[in-house]
Amino acid sequence: MMWTLLPDLNVAPLKYAHVHREHGGPIHALAFKEHSLPEGKFFEAFAFLDGSKTGLKDLADQPHGTGLALTKPDAIHAAISEALEHWAWRTIRGNAALSASFRFDLDSSATGFAAFPGLGVQGAKKRAYFEAAQQWALCAWWEGLVGHTPLPNANGIQIVSPIPGVSIVVLWEAESEQTYYGVGTANTVSAATHRARLSLLRHKDLVRAGAAEHRLKYFASSAGAEAFCNRLEVKGKLGGAPTLAVDEVVMGPWHQYAHVWRCLFDCSQFREKDKDDYFLF
Repeated sequence: MMWTLLPDLNVAPLKYAHVHREHGGPIHALAFKEHSLPEGKFFEAFAFLDGSKTGLKDLADQPHGTGLALTKPDAIHAAISEALEHWAWRTIRGNAALSASFRFDLDSSATGFAAFPGLGVQGAKKRAYFEAAQQWALCAWWEGLVGHTPLPNANGIQIVSPIPGVSIVVLWEAESEQTYYGVGTANTVSAATHRARLSLLRHKDLVRAGAAEHRLKYFASSAGAEAFCNRLEVKGKLGGAPTLAVDEVVMGPWHQYAHVWRCLFDCSQFREKDKDDYFLF
């Protein structure tokens, strides 16, 4: 897919101007944090959906969308987009016919859902494709079904994926008894590396703050880092591209704010052996 030839115009200031509850929109509240680390500064934003505006029941108090970026406006826009993804995913999940259409039998999580406030659907479609490709490629790499090549002048690799049009980068950084990781996917190695660096800063911040998610803690530990290093010793191979099981627009009331798309590659062949299995998933 030649994403570089396609327009990807972000009009978030226009699309999200009335997304807040006081304007009749689905976003109940926004919050943000500024993180300053020796490696640099980044912003993290959080968006919370309004149950009465979205029709969703039993909404958790935790954020429904999180955004990371080097600027505060970009982080807020990313958090709103992710919250709109959550709205779409929850709505589809509650409808048996739509769940079947979007192949919740293969993956009932929000993987491969993407929202983007663009003039057309291309921005959402591209992001959904990247997310779905990243999940499949990381799982396939962990299983030794695809290989990797080292990145020059960095603790990092590029996963050699048979999925066309994507570059997938994994970075890591060892610090005392902890190891931190970042994963990024884009249409170029440089863009994927930039996203992986933001992801690494986020992983570092979560671990330092005492993250509860098991895999984040496990792979940051010496045992998890050893498992990761052992995988780096496996060459892997280049197989055929996976089946793109879903590639479809997700229509709904969120459409007035952002286009939502779902892509999903068939990951049914991958099965966890235990709770420590599968890198960062």
